[in-house]
Amino acid sequence: MSGEDVPSTGQNPPPVPAHGALMVDTSRGDRVGEFRGLAGPYWSLRPVGGGHEWEAEPRHVRPPTVAERLRIENARQNARSRGDAHSAVFTAALASILTPERSADMGRRHGFVDWTITPNRAGDPPTLHTFRCAAESDDGKRCGAQSPTSELFETARGWTFSHVRDHPQHTDFTEVIQRPWTLLRTEAPS
Repeated sequence: MSGEDVPSTGQNPPPVPAHGALMVDTSRGDRVGEFRGLAGPYWSLRPVGGGHEWEAEPRHVRPPTVAERLRIENARQNARSRGDAHSAVFTAALASILTPERSADMGRRHGFVDWTITPNRAGDPPTLHTFRCAAESDDGKRCGAQSPTSELFETARGWTFSHVRDHPQHTDFTEVIQRPWTLLRTEAPS
């Protein structure tokens, strides 16, 4: 190990947490964030539920206590029930995870299971577009006619012009986008 790798205090740097692990930044009044990665000598943290990331010195970051973790998860659940939780990252459950190798002395290990939703780029699946007529007829029924589904936005949109040509009063449309997404599971340390 070179002299550059050792902090000036002579102590070893703290271990890098798992991606998505809850951490407390003591230099910002015990602000809680999710570990997002390394940013040079700093750790990048993001507010629980989304927002702008910030950088913190690793020596000022610690895992939350059990009481803090429960408070954070309770706040997450309350926000989600009110509809204010950020949709990209959420805690799915306080999961009971059976660990067979430790079952004799530990039984069940309780931990938080975090899920991150992200666009699915595996195999480069296409985004599909469909336009649907949202106009209502004189009897109050919605037309509902729709374009063929296409990978090309212009193809789906082009259908709207032919539809309005045949039905001049139908000028309101809704675009339906089918974009592939995938959930990734990460386990925060307990």
